[in-house]
Amino acid sequence: MAHVAKWKYKEVEEVAEILRKYPVVGVASIFKIPAPQLQSIRSELKEHLLIRVVKNNLIRLALEKAAADKKGIEKLEDLIDGPTAIVASDLNPFQLYRIVMQKKSPAPAKAGDIAPHDIVVKEGPTSFKPGPIVGDFQRAGIPAAIDKGKIVIRKTTTVAKKGDKISHELALALSKLEIYPFEVGLDIKGLWEDGILFTPDALSVDIDKLRADVATAASSAMNLAINIGYLTPETVPILLSKAHMEALAVALYAAVPEKEVIAVLLSRAHGQMLALASLAPDVLDEELKSLMGEVSMSASEAEAPEEAEEKKEEEEAPSEEEALSGLGAL
Repeated sequence: MAHVAKWKYKEVEEVAEILRKYPVVGVASIFKIPAPQLQSIRSELKEHLLIRVVKNNLIRLALEKAAADKKGIEKLEDLIDGPTAIVASDLNPFQLYRIVMQKKSPAPAKAGDIAPHDIVVKEGPTSFKPGPIVGDFQRAGIPAAIDKGKIVIRKTTTVAKKGDKISHELALALSKLEIYPFEVGLDIKGLWEDGILFTPDALSVDIDKLRADVATAASSAMNLAINIGYLTPETVPILLSKAHMEALAVALYAAVPEKEVIAVLLSRAHGQMLALASLAPDVLDEELKSLMGEVSMSASEAEAPEEAEEKKEEEEAPSEEEALSGLGAL
């Protein structure tokens, strides 16, 4: 039986303890991440993210040990491929995935790399002066030409399809044009929380769009519930207020002598009585004549300030003769 180094046992136990301790754990690829950038990510996210780089076999053993306490965590084993790190966090999987993705940075293509997506060079001028670089671009499949003392790209061209191997010439040309088709950073392969394994397909959601969609759905549901009279803790106050206003409207229309509408009904009846009395002033008794006089006086007092203001404006305006004499003095 081969001897197993003690440090490996210790390493497995430490990683298993991390997996047990944190609510959200996962595996991430660290393929082609320069050591300084990995250290920078660790430093910037240390408050919410722990990164532990371990040999793949030891990660598998640690996952198997932790599976006794966390059901389903062993499924992360299937996502281990190439240089891998264990990640652990107190954030939920969606928050963690988003902040990790935000820390990725553009990286140039190298000869032999596989294009991660269609690589497009857009039409337009470049910053390069005429020279041998035109031939370099053309050998890379980029339609370059010289125009007005500068090198230009004659038309937008897809120089590599997703999955194509990038040639040495194309890698150099893309770097000169400052086109960086790759991203360098932690590549989350999967995150585990409460027995559920989240893959990048599930995690890569637009949070802002999701919030807007949820808000729209909530608003539409509220409108529907109110319109059909569906009772919930949220709709009951609105439905009661709506029913109260509708009941008041019916009471006013039907002239129901109820305490909340009686004042309005009396005021309306009073106005109708005065309007009717004004049609036959000769048959009014003394009380009604006195009341009509008070109403007429109130109306006159309200009109008086307006008439005084109009008169004042007329007095202030110069007459035609005064205006002409003023012109004569000039």
